[in-house]
Amino acid sequence: MKLLDTTVVIDIDRGGSEVLNKARKLDSEGTHAISVVTEYEFYWGIFRRYEKGSVKYKEAMAWK
Repeated sequence: MKLLDTTVVIDIDRGGSEVLNKARKLDSEGTHAISVVTEYEFYWGIFRRYEKGSVKYKEAMAWK
């Protein structure tokens, strides 16, 4: 199992093709996880970037 850091999770969320290809490679190699710290940082970024209740905020939060 590989532990993904916040930067990787954000890059995957943004959907860049290079990062998505790397994420697919990780999928083929086995399972991976994120820490509670990474989850917190990801949500904190959403909270700071978008107004709560806005369309963008709801879209960003929909992945969970």
